[in-house]
Parts: sequence; C-alpha cells; structure tokens
Amino acid sequence: MLRNILAAIAGYIVMALVLFAAMTVAWMGFGVDGAFQPGSWEVTGGWIAVSIVIGLVAAVVGGYTCKWIGRTERAVQILLGIVVVLGLLTIVSEMAIEKVASGRPDEVPMFEAMANGIQPGWLTWLNPILGVVGVLYGARLKGGSAAETDTAGEAA
Repeated sequence: MLRNILAAIAGYIVMALVLFAAMTVAWMGFGVDGAFQPGSWEVTGGWIAVSIVIGLVAAVVGGYTCKWIGRTERAVQILLGIVVVLGLLTIVSEMAIEKVASGRPDEVPMFEAMANGIQPGWLTWLNPILGVVGVLYGARLKGGSAAETDTAGEAA
C-alpha cells in the first residue's frame, strides 16, 4: 500500500513539474500581450488552448509515472483521488475569490500573472476532468501484465 501512495504522490509531483515547466515556456512565448486581453487580467483564447493542451499532457505523464512506479491500478486510483479533490478545492477557491478584470499593468512578472489571471469559469471545471482523463490515458499507455496486479490491487 505504501508503494501505491508513494507512486500517486510521485505522479502528482511529476504532473506539477511538467505543468510548471511547460507553462513557464508558454509564458515566455506568449508574453503579457499574448496571454491577456488588452488592459485586462482576462486570458486570451490562445492562452486557454495552450493551457488545456499542457494540462492534458502533464496529466498523461503523471498517470504514466504513477503506473510505472506503483504497478497497480490502486496507485492510479489514489492519484485520481488526489486530482479530483484538489480540482474541487480549486473550483471552490476560484468561486470564493473575486478577481478584478481591469487595471493590468503593461509589464507583469509570471508569478503575478499566475495569481491575478482570470480564466473562464468553465475552464476551472474542465481542468480536473482533463486531469482524470489524462491520468487514465497515461496509466493505460504504461499498461502492465495481469501478473502485476491481483484483485486486492497489490503487486503479486
């Protein structure tokens, strides 16, 4: 069971690292004007599209990593639980925080952009769904033989 928990944690850490690295590269490519609407903290359609792709890729890599380390479906289920719970917490926090769309300066550091950027509400709901789909796909890519898992979800 400890291996499954550690595999899920490792999968989530890999997801976060891939997401952070790829979003940093995207930020450098887009810049302030490409990521945000003029004079606003609202993100552009291009930024939304790239963030969806990056989020999905990060989830696939995380799911693959989790399955590779844990070798069982139980490890993947734990990672899925983490993704869903943290996704729901993000939804609740986004609903509770009132962000102001206007008044963005021309120069914005990346971490300030992360804190103040306003994405559409539907994207906040879509992210955990993409996370689940990506983790499942990544775990499926890794695969594994029937001998690696038994009905209790532990390594045989």
